[in-house]
Amino acid sequence: LGDRDQTEARHELSVLRSLYLQATGNAYLHPVIGKMGVPTELYLLPSQWVGIIPSKTDFIEGYVYGRKPDEVTFAADEVIHFKLPSMSDLFYGMGVIEALWSAIGLHQSKRTMDQAKFDNFARPDWMLVIKSGANKETLDRLETQVQAKLKGARKSGNFLSVTGDVEAIPLNFDVPEIGDPDKLIEEIASVTGTPLYKLRGNDPIKANSETQDVGWLRDTIMPLCRLDEEQLNARYLPLFDLGDEAALVYDNPLPEDEA
Repeated sequence: LGDRDQTEARHELSVLRSLYLQATGNAYLHPVIGKMGVPTELYLLPSQWVGIIPSKTDFIEGYVYGRKPDEVTFAADEVIHFKLPSMSDLFYGMGVIEALWSAIGLHQSKRTMDQAKFDNFARPDWMLVIKSGANKETLDRLETQVQAKLKGARKSGNFLSVTGDVEAIPLNFDVPEIGDPDKLIEEIASVTGTPLYKLRGNDPIKANSETQDVGWLRDTIMPLCRLDEEQLNARYLPLFDLGDEAALVYDNPLPEDEA
């Protein structure tokens, strides 16, 4: 590969690794050691195809990659495992999709209910009360007349005239806020540590967005960088035998810390 192609490949590898880590809570690198004893190739293993083999003595015995019958087994020291913290699993990290799964499911249920409502499958919008006595045939005929004259988008504004003592009662049920898009956006922002204005895109005050950006860089981006640095310095850099003084460090993203 040329220099430019190598730069693009390194950038793509870093972006994909970050996406796997954020989405699934886990990212896996497999370095290939060359004849000189240092890595000559670096492969990203898609998180959904990697399984951890527990060990009774060393915590992790190895990793299995791929799908049967083409699975490949790696020793524990052949894979660098990046993971986000998890309170429910010692081996695997928790990504934002798992953390938001219940909220996303609740939102989807709300969308299904709203769709059913507007398609008029959930409930009728009106109830006609015939105060004088009427048999089933009369009620069926009235329903048919109402459907024929009033149902349909192009018949909005039409009216229906009937004889007798009839009362029309609107069925105005309150729409619950459970699964409301605004509440879902707030939960996504909270779980991912993203400023709310970045998801809504409608903050009219620039000063507010700048303040939120600083907090986002300090409280979300910097901890992710530190987490990544620690694993790279613990597992990847020692493969090059550069001594104890060498370290991989990200640039500080905070403008106030530039000096």
